[in-house]
Order: sequence, then C-alpha cells, then structure tokens
Amino acid sequence: MKNNIISKSLLAALVVLLVTSYSCRKDILEQENPNAVTPQSFWKSEEDANKGIIGAYSPFTHIWYYTRFEIFLSDYRDDVVNAFATSERTAAGSFNGIPQSNGAFWVWSAMYQGVTRANEVIANVPEIEMDETAKKNILGEAHFIRAYNYFNLVNGWLNVPLITDPIGSLERP
Repeated sequence: MKNNIISKSLLAALVVLLVTSYSCRKDILEQENPNAVTPQSFWKSEEDANKGIIGAYSPFTHIWYYTRFEIFLSDYRDDVVNAFATSERTAAGSFNGIPQSNGAFWVWSAMYQGVTRANEVIANVPEIEMDETAKKNILGEAHFIRAYNYFNLVNGWLNVPLITDPIGSLERP
C-alpha cells in the first residue's frame, strides 16, 4: 500500500516535471507578432514612403523640440530673453547649463530621432517601386531633415556623432 502511494506520487511529480519542461520551450515563448510592423514588412509601397517621410517630420512637433525646449537652449543664449532666473530652462541663457540637464537631453534626443527617421527613409525608399519624381522628392526631404537636424546639433553641441545609416544596420561595440 505504501509503495503504491509512493509510486503514484513519483508518477505525479514526473508528469508535472514533463509538463513544466515542455511548456517552457523557447519556441513557445519567443513567437513573432504577425501584426507587428517591421522594416522588412513596412517599406513596400509609395504609401509607406509617404508615411516614412511624415514620420521623419514628426519630431519637429514634439514638445522637446521646436514647440518648447529647443527655444530654451538656443534663443535663451541670446540677448533676446532675460535669462536671469533659477530654472533649468533658463540656465543656458546665463551660460550655467549642464549637459546632464533634462532640457539638453530631451532636445538632443528629439534631434537624433529626426536623424534616425530620415536615415530610415534614405536607406529604404530607393528600393520601392514608385513614381520617380515622388521618390526624388521624398529622398530630398529626408536629406534636408537629416542635414537640418545636424545643423542644429552642431550649433548646440559642436562635436556630435555623424550617423548616416539606419540604427539597425550599425555594429554594436
């Protein structure tokens, strides 16, 4: 009787162990989302190229860029604004700004977001079969967006990393 209970307990433990080990397989846990947009599935049509260039423009409308914080890092360094206050926003105007401030980080990030999106357009749109004039226009806009963001980055920080390839294609150190 006692051996029968031990055998059933061992059998139950073995079944639980097998079910647990089978249910923890990596191929079950790491599945691709069929609804996710990836670079391989996105850059296929003229509509995708238009969406891509609109996405490259969108950082300009972000609060951390032209709608607010970029002004604190650029115009406040001029005599246009009285920058004698104690907030982080006005510190650049009195030459007391630090690179670790939120404003500097946010503006830097928004500018590089524009560069990154423009690089994606420049790398992927030439492969799309579409009207050549529209393709040239979109590529010209992407080159301008990247150049304008670098113009602002160099004016704000001087020595900045020049990234001209999509982030996904860069080698990691």
